[in-house]
Amino acid sequence: NLIKLVRPGGRLILICLAETEMREGPRRLSQQQLRDQLFPGREFELVACERTVFEQYPSAYQYESYCATFRRAGEATSPLHA
Repeated sequence: NLIKLVRPGGRLILICLAETEMREGPRRLSQQQLRDQLFPGREFELVACERTVFEQYPSAYQYESYCATFRRAGEATSPLHA
């Protein structure tokens, strides 16, 4: 449960394969799915989502991906966790 791992006001950074990636691998997500379906309880808000490339070594494959930053609802308890 991510709520136990991320403090209120804290950030979660998630890298996932983009829906445009066609090679075999884990489930792909769209930006809309990241925004609306990943955390439906609104405990986390999507604050940034950038298209990127995930490189797998030693094979050197490059996968179309997203790097998404979520912020947990609530006030930060320390400037280090804002």
